[in-house]
Amino acid sequence: MRRIHKSVCLPNDVGRVIVFAWNLNSEQDENLVCIEPDKRVRWKARLPTKDAGDCFVDVELEGNLIRANSWSCHTVWLDPLTGETVRTQFTK
Repeated sequence: MRRIHKSVCLPNDVGRVIVFAWNLNSEQDENLVCIEPDKRVRWKARLPTKDAGDCFVDVELEGNLIRANSWSCHTVWLDPLTGETVRTQFTK
């Protein structure tokens, strides 16, 4: 079982967004998921790059979107229901 780095509850008890701990020595790690209240995975977020070792390192709620930061210095805003990327910004 993977260690949880950070977990954020979505409003109205529709689920929880989890960033799992990452291993920078590995291939890409799509380590941001949304879990339904019954523990099923609703979606897994796509990373903003195809860089080896990229992973998500933080997650927050921002208005009605999820804001996640990646190791590759990108911020992505995600739709909380689908996990689809709404916007991406390079932040370095």
